[in-house]
Amino acid sequence: MQEGQKVGSGSQLDGVNSDQFRYLNKNRLKTAEQFRNVFNAGKRSIDSQFIILATENLLGYSRLGMAIPKKKINRAVDRNSIKRLIRECFRNSTIVEKGYDIVVLPQNKIDVKQKERLKNSLISHWKKIHK
Repeated sequence: MQEGQKVGSGSQLDGVNSDQFRYLNKNRLKTAEQFRNVFNAGKRSIDSQFIILATENLLGYSRLGMAIPKKKINRAVDRNSIKRLIRECFRNSTIVEKGYDIVVLPQNKIDVKQKERLKNSLISHWKKIHK
């Protein structure tokens, strides 16, 4: 690393742009209207772990929203763990570059400890959405 460069500031390290590994502010659904548009017009992908709603946008990049209710996942630690896992899978996916608005909802009985199973579920959802 060169002197004066900060890690995570979008700098170039060994020819790799560190921004491509971050969950940027522009990649988030923020307003109720944005969520409502996805809920009303989105296509659905459902399995035993997650319900994914997605609709195409004209931005050229995807945005992610999560609705992880306390009613379905009681412990805050587990809710935050699920959110981190969803963000990580989203960041590492090629769907980020495609132009979708995506909302992720958990199913009733998610086993938070089975992270690999949850990751595989999300990866298969991203593929279904992009078809």
